[in-house]
Amino acid sequence: MRYPASEKAEIIHLVEQSHLPAKRTLDKLGIPRATFYRWYDRYREGGIAALADHRSRPDRVWNRIPDDVQELLDQADRLVGGRDAMVVIDDTSLPKKGERSVGVAAQSASALDKTANCQTLVSLTFARGEVPVMVALRGVMGRTQPDHGIGIDLRKAREKTAIGRLTNTMTSSI
Repeated sequence: MRYPASEKAEIIHLVEQSHLPAKRTLDKLGIPRATFYRWYDRYREGGIAALADHRSRPDRVWNRIPDDVQELLDQADRLVGGRDAMVVIDDTSLPKKGERSVGVAAQSASALDKTANCQTLVSLTFARGEVPVMVALRGVMGRTQPDHGIGIDLRKAREKTAIGRLTNTMTSSI
């Protein structure tokens, strides 16, 4: 239950002037001790005005898109948005000899239609008509490489859930 500042001040005065211990007085009033002492600390610091309700609102919402990014997304939507727009997720493998380059591992090489030593890139592109707008490009680590938060095994990426995870990973950093 929410109390106006005047009632909070009255409760504080009742507890201060009561001949009973604060715990018993608060129990009789049905006020949790933690709540009372939070009010009491605020009252001592700033008087009755400090007891006014302050709705807690975070400084930043976790899923709010920053204004500058939203502006870019709006521009991309004007260029390639609409009913006939498409999202294209494409993997490109770059066959490599040896295993010393970053990301080179035995993994699905779509260009060769087999498993081979390669580096793989996955792109996320919005397109409409002949206007593509690349949104993200990520290197994909093979199964033998450490996963630094961006890796996904393309052998499993054919599954819808893996593609969804990859899309979420790529769009979360936009």
